[in-house]
Amino acid sequence: MIFSKRYGFEKEKTMQIYEMDDDLRTSLLNIIYLHFFKNAVYPKITFLEPIWIKILKKDVSEINHIRSGNQIYNILKREFYDNEWYKIYNIIEFIIQTSGDSKKISLTTDFNEMLEMENSAYRIINGVVVPITDEIEIQEIEQVFKLNDKFKPVKDQVDSALKLLSSKENPDYKNSFKESISAVESLCKIILNDDNISLGNALKKIERDNNLRINPALKEAFRKIYGFASTEVRHGTIEESEIDYDLAKFMVVTCCAFINYLISINKDWI
Repeated sequence: MIFSKRYGFEKEKTMQIYEMDDDLRTSLLNIIYLHFFKNAVYPKITFLEPIWIKILKKDVSEINHIRSGNQIYNILKREFYDNEWYKIYNIIEFIIQTSGDSKKISLTTDFNEMLEMENSAYRIINGVVVPITDEIEIQEIEQVFKLNDKFKPVKDQVDSALKLLSSKENPDYKNSFKESISAVESLCKIILNDDNISLGNALKKIERDNNLRINPALKEAFRKIYGFASTEVRHGTIEESEIDYDLAKFMVVTCCAFINYLISINKDWI
């Protein structure tokens, strides 16, 4: 914490959930400038055009005549301060998702540092802006995406759960819930090399093969959650309202933590 906040000369910001103050906008914009404009020696109209067309939904002819890097940056800067807070996150997501792998990593690190510093309620995980405010929760989810390609189905299902959870236009909490527990099932199938084994039987076999005792209550909880997701969620016997954002978020974080726990049991699986 900086001096002025540490000694009470400047008030600590409240969590920015449905807003984005100028400090946060400027901080995010600075990251874009440092990554894409500071040392650029060529025009960046190709950087702005897809944002203009796909995210801001504006007439591209308005910017076709612009070639100067400074002009392009100033236009982007104007949009950062004129648009609603959620549209800024749309832009951030688009920039990360359309960047190369190495650039994506450095952008995510830098953006997340600013989001934390300015007390934003959001972080970027695997190219998606998600409303997760607890750093431990973020670490559990990010750890799953660090698994190697052997576990791609697991990562894909966690990624799907996150996107369904954080969709601004059409969040789907019920299917996010299902994808989360399905990721645990996929992990067990990969570990045991058995596409047909159920989650309950898989956990028993993992215990037996590794001389391990998973807490019976925990094992039974995941078995029941899987049963709930497999029958009532998949077959639509529950109402959408019965699974809300908080429950879907809980499932993403809990399932990621359990995946990381199972992987930690035997490093030979990695």
